[in-house]
Amino acid sequence: MPAAYSMDLRIRVVETADELGLSDEEAAETFKVGEATVRRWRRLMREKGDVAPLPHNGGPDPKVAHEDEALVRTILRERSDATIQEIRDEWARRTGKEASRSSMVRALGRLGVSRKKSR
Repeated sequence: MPAAYSMDLRIRVVETADELGLSDEEAAETFKVGEATVRRWRRLMREKGDVAPLPHNGGPDPKVAHEDEALVRTILRERSDATIQEIRDEWARRTGKEASRSSMVRALGRLGVSRKKSR
């Protein structure tokens, strides 16, 4: 994900657009930013009096919830040589919930467990 635009640019765009009476489209073209971006910054300035970027929302909850990590540890203790797919299948069988391979890899990462291929 790209970094947020600087506060300096945000303020310059909004102030210049307001002072010169530019439309969102004209301001976007002048400063080489998206029209929706100008519209959002102007709305933020009207509603909050500031154009600072909003905080990150955190994203969706993990499929393998933190409460289920104890079960994943138990599965790993029972079958230390299990593949990620086998861990995932056993977890799904015991919980009745589905999770992708990627979700299981992230859960294992939170537990500090890495799955290496054995020779």
